[in-house]
Amino acid sequence: VIPDTQNYVDYSHQKANGFPIDASEIFLAQMRDVAKRAVPNGGNVVFVASVGDVWQHQSKAMDPDHRERGFESTFNPIFAKELQAGEEVRAIEIPKAIEGYEVIAAAGLPFGVAPGNHDYDAMWSVAEFPPDMQKLKNDPTRIRMVPEDLGLLHIGGLDNFRSAFGADSRFFEGKPWYVAHHRGGANSAQIFDAGGYTFLHIAIQMQPPDDVLQWARGVMAQHP
Repeated sequence: VIPDTQNYVDYSHQKANGFPIDASEIFLAQMRDVAKRAVPNGGNVVFVASVGDVWQHQSKAMDPDHRERGFESTFNPIFAKELQAGEEVRAIEIPKAIEGYEVIAAAGLPFGVAPGNHDYDAMWSVAEFPPDMQKLKNDPTRIRMVPEDLGLLHIGGLDNFRSAFGADSRFFEGKPWYVAHHRGGANSAQIFDAGGYTFLHIAIQMQPPDDVLQWARGVMAQHP
């Protein structure tokens, strides 16, 4: 299982942006270690499951779909860094993430990637549910990790994710173990064999809508 790698590929955590080290080198070293332990290389790793938050930032302040539906955002000082949106994610973070998974692919390992909240095109603080600015101003130590204090964040758009891990990407197109996908690969399913069993792995986007859950049920029905 590959947990959140967002801080490793974060463009601000590289020497070119004044960071002491290239944190992405740690990410690549980890991926090389996984590849070294792959079954085709004599190891015992048969599948890689990524839980998402592959990269850190978004490229849009709000995706067009939610903007057209009337959503509004508000400034949120608690998540000021996390809610930055810029082209650095496409120019630096996503290419570095792809480089890491190319190591996994080259080892002959099947894998699946689920998009986390940071992998969406946009993430913003919802104007209707803002952070508690009064508490933040008077006594920041009383801020709790709950939406009433932090404000409510929302996400939208998966074009960036599909650009890296879409169903038609070189990672998955034509692969016999990549058995199903939905919304262009934002949700996907893979199969792999281990220990005499065949496993079904389903990677689902964060906060999946009803059609995604229905699709997942259909995949399980097709691969009992």
